Amino acid sequence: MLVNCSSCEYEIKIPDNKVPEGKAFNVSCPKCKNKVRVDGHIKKDPEPEQESIATETPQNVDNSESEIDTGVVVDSEFEEEDIPFYGENDKIALVLVDKDQDSWVKTLEKMDFKIQIAKSPEQAAHKMKFTQFHFVVLTERFQRKSLEENEGYNFIIEMPMSTRRKMFVVMMGDNFKSGHNMQAFACSVNLVVNEKDMAKLPGLLKQSISENDTFYKVYKETLTALGKI
Repeated sequence: MLVNCSSCEYEIKIPDNKVPEGKAFNVSCPKCKNKVRVDGHIKKDPEPEQESIATETPQNVDNSESEIDTGVVVDSEFEEEDIPFYGENDKIALVLVDKDQDSWVKTLEKMDFKIQIAKSPEQAAHKMKFTQFHFVVLTERFQRKSLEENEGYNFIIEMPMSTRRKMFVVMMGDNFKSGHNMQAFACSVNLVVNEKDMAKLPGLLKQSISENDTFYKVYKETLTALGKI
């Protein structure tokens, strides 16, 4: 779908598979940040000729609104938010923690990450459906729920490996030994961090991310040499 910005006339290209069917939605212009409303309602049947047309509401039409940003869709069941346009080289981080959130955000911003905050595991899973995050941090027991109940964590676990390896995942909890590789492996994450070690966070992240990047650099070079990519 092509939409022209009502403010600067910029042509916005929206992938058809990210246009919510039967819904009106807003799209944020990546050039001037203006929000453009698009009528996405789709009528399934011809309009009836009877008088009931003025009083009956088509059952297949959803009058709720959602917002589309280049690459990101916000469902009506979640609170609408202003989502920035990301450049091709931007690093994007998703934060799902209920402790030390400010410390995580400040640390990641110093590492040049663009931050998105998830208010619930369900919202985290929703965000990951439409955005390729490079970094995700989540709490082992978010709002006292187990990992089995954490939809965001389960979404990561079920990702295809081709997508999952592009993401660095950190698990924070009070039972972990920070940097313990076997605990990280058991949780299917790249790094575990104890809540008491927040002061060590910058050093832990720098070292672990560097090691991960080196590993996958060698991995990709090996596959290339074998002619598999």
